[in-house]
Amino acid sequence: MSKNAKIWLGIILGVLVYAFCCVFAMSSSRRGAEGILYMELGKKSDFKTALLERFYPPPSLWEVAQALGFAKEDEKIKGLFLKISLLDCAWGEVEELRKAILEFSEKKPSVAYIEYATDKEYYLASACDTVIVPPLGLLLVDGLSAQGMFQKGLWEKLGVEWKVIKAGKHKSAPEVFTRDKFSEEARKNLEKLLDDIFSVYAEDVADARKIPFESVVNEGPYLVIEKAKEKNLVDRTGYFEDVVPERKVKVRDYLKRIRGRRIPVVEINGEINEKLAEKVIKKLKKLEKSSYKVVILRIDSPGGDVLSADLIWREVKKLGEKKHVLVSCGGVCASGGYYIASGGEWICALPTTITGSIGVFTLLPRFEELYKKIGISFDTVKKGEHADFLFPGKELSDYEERKIQEFIDYAYETFLERVSEGRKIPLDSLRGIAEGIVYSGLDALRLGLVDKLGGIEVALDKAKEILGVKGRVIGYKYGRKRWAFEDILDFSSRFFILYLLPVNPVIE
Repeated sequence: MSKNAKIWLGIILGVLVYAFCCVFAMSSSRRGAEGILYMELGKKSDFKTALLERFYPPPSLWEVAQALGFAKEDEKIKGLFLKISLLDCAWGEVEELRKAILEFSEKKPSVAYIEYATDKEYYLASACDTVIVPPLGLLLVDGLSAQGMFQKGLWEKLGVEWKVIKAGKHKSAPEVFTRDKFSEEARKNLEKLLDDIFSVYAEDVADARKIPFESVVNEGPYLVIEKAKEKNLVDRTGYFEDVVPERKVKVRDYLKRIRGRRIPVVEINGEINEKLAEKVIKKLKKLEKSSYKVVILRIDSPGGDVLSADLIWREVKKLGEKKHVLVSCGGVCASGGYYIASGGEWICALPTTITGSIGVFTLLPRFEELYKKIGISFDTVKKGEHADFLFPGKELSDYEERKIQEFIDYAYETFLERVSEGRKIPLDSLRGIAEGIVYSGLDALRLGLVDKLGGIEVALDKAKEILGVKGRVIGYKYGRKRWAFEDILDFSSRFFILYLLPVNPVIE
């Protein structure tokens, strides 16, 4: 087949796939008048579903929480049915959605169906009146832990050294590469974070299920569901086909019914880099010229590139000269994510939101020994004393290290100034709570890093107060994209917690 023929074949296939997805989107938008609000939460294991969601993205969890807030008052919605699979999100997002489910359950019946659950999935399910698990389902409800996988020994075997240059003594992400276990500072920080998350988790489940949850957790995991029933973790066993409601209203379709004064919500999700900054800045510039008076930033990011974060921060400040910019922190709002948040006039976070991590670092590999092992050598011709700055094949000189440290220190001081200005915290006081320390939302409120605890509904209440309106206000995802080719190919996780602590991104 010729090159042109292959190109045309690719175009035709692309058009067909796009047409199919449009038909799928249209068919899915046919919404019933009334019934049980139905939603499936968690990872989709089949390629077909995952691909379709790239073309027709599902609602964000904060949108689902908002829908539940309206559905609990809607006479046409008779109840709620959740099918929960393994969740790919942070505890803060789960906590926000759980609160909305709990409030719904106080007014209407709700059912959670789970086949396999860790503590996070069970935490969400426990907000429902009824929890159903199939007879051979598994509840890995046994408490929270965080494990770091350290690579120091691997790199030593390969002949690679890592040079860490940082500002903030608790900025522990580089430990993954340079140590074989947690430093004392990282361990203490992580223990405090786990304590805060677990206290919220245990208290909420104990209250919902009327059980001494901490002692129940210590007897987990529950691999035999009858044991879980004895502890009142589960109400009954059953299979999906037997319990799923017939008259369903899908949450995506229900969102299209909601009417009210619209407030734009700009999402900042995942690793902060040049590509993300370009997209976010474009939206903020457009909003600057709009008639909206209030804009909400929804941040769910552990940080990333310091320059990209600063460029977004600048645009947030410019927007703040014309609009009220409120910030709603999702599961993670730390490092560069918090840098951006500090540009808003008001910030809210969930009690379990991972917040702070005010610090800066860079990690430089040194390949000299590896090059020797595999027989690679370098020779350089240069004009200028430091024209070979950071060239491969040579050790980092004192001059180079000093230059990099100067930049890291400067970036850190800028970070501190941004937060001090935005949060009205004196620099001297801020230095004591910065240093790369990661906080829960509970501690962030106590320290003045956020203004109030809560999710998107709290930010919308603040917007309503600013606008002085009495009717319904609705947050809508501003600049919602349908699909982009590179997104279809990207099935990676939404973010990496590498920028915060040397742990797996999911705390289980």
